[in-house]
Amino acid sequence: MDPAQQLAGHTQYNHVYYVYAEEMQGNPAESKESETESETEESESEHIDNRISIAIRPDIFDGRISWEDTSRGRTEIVTDVDLHEAPHKIVAKTRFNEKLTFVKLSLDEYNAKIRDWVYNKPTFDSTEALEKYYLETNFHEYG
Repeated sequence: MDPAQQLAGHTQYNHVYYVYAEEMQGNPAESKESETESETEESESEHIDNRISIAIRPDIFDGRISWEDTSRGRTEIVTDVDLHEAPHKIVAKTRFNEKLTFVKLSLDEYNAKIRDWVYNKPTFDSTEALEKYYLETNFHEYG
């Protein structure tokens, strides 16, 4: 494994990814029976949309995957995580029958898929410069 940090049940990848969601075929993972209808509606409204977005430092722990982005972090409850291609690709299945795919972000992918969607549309000379910017900038200062 690459520079993934193994911390007491956590596996954190210190990289920048793009993430996208796809609906999976078949039955969604079963919700807890104790959830009320309003809790279920609220949870379902929180799932990631189908746009591609930036995922900074994905962290896998306790049946969850979380990541930072430039506006707020995300956490999703997952039923399965495939790390066979990690750190280049991480695939997680959520309880809402979605497949979240995290792909390590290169400069070419950033320019083709991400740049037009981010604030100020920053440009970079290399993948290393892009990753340094997203890993070292404290985006919470700007919120």
